[in-house]
Amino acid sequence: MMKKLLGMVAVAALLAACADEVEETNDVVDPGTGQPIGAASLIDGDINAATFNGATETMIVSITLDADVENQVYTRAVIYDVNGYQAYTTQDDPLDRMFTAFGGVSADGVTTAVVAMDGGQFTEYSGGAVYNATSYSAPSAGLSSYAGKYVGLTNVGTRDGTLDSAADSALLPERAARTQGDVFINADFTDNQLNGAIYNREVLDGSPLNVGDGTVYLTPTGIAADGSFTGNVEQNIDGDLKPVGEFTGTFGGANASGLAGGIYITDFDPDLDNEEERGIFVLNQCGTAGESADCGTFNVDDLNSN
Repeated sequence: MMKKLLGMVAVAALLAACADEVEETNDVVDPGTGQPIGAASLIDGDINAATFNGATETMIVSITLDADVENQVYTRAVIYDVNGYQAYTTQDDPLDRMFTAFGGVSADGVTTAVVAMDGGQFTEYSGGAVYNATSYSAPSAGLSSYAGKYVGLTNVGTRDGTLDSAADSALLPERAARTQGDVFINADFTDNQLNGAIYNREVLDGSPLNVGDGTVYLTPTGIAADGSFTGNVEQNIDGDLKPVGEFTGTFGGANASGLAGGIYITDFDPDLDNEEERGIFVLNQCGTAGESADCGTFNVDDLNSN
């Protein structure tokens, strides 16, 4: 399903409503084998499959309008890396869409996530995110915290890369502007609930966005027996707490050592219409190998500690 773009040209135009949506089937990735496996994400959008292996720096994505083949091998693009998430790009020719993808994996290699998106062309863009855990065992009880980094892509595009200067500007593609931030999530495995926030969120490039202090809130939601969760995202806009989208993800590893997930948010800038952002987070449990430095800075307890 194509999405409306809000790029350099479209910001001024404040584009009309999104095109009709068509439900799609999605494969998510196995970070151990690098092979797609069958499961669906609520935020998968236009992605049909994604394969990511951080150790070998391999990214293969199947998404609308990105390449000649169904499963396109993306090129490593270190210049676009954000907060430890590996960046990859693809563009078939100067008048084809410019896609960026990010991949992240937990310290134990069990949970992983991928987001891919182009910045738009011909008034619309393609994008989506997927995540996976290859194993999971839940703690018997207790409170646990997860901290780390967030990376996102928006339909507010920027024109760089390989462009055809001879072509009319109406034909030129855009690269999706990147966003970054920090994530903190508290999980209660006694009551099987979690909540949290993505904060310090900011746009790294592209047309400017008014995101306030950048914080979006992951509202309380249940943790399923398989470790999966889905909830709503809220943001304080001009003094009012408003729904702006959804988040979804899964825990993975022994005693839920990590988690991976993604968000889809829209209407988060009070000055614009049709702005959209898709992003991912891959976090390690505080008190485990690879924990974020924020766990110590915040002085949070480890799982089941007093």
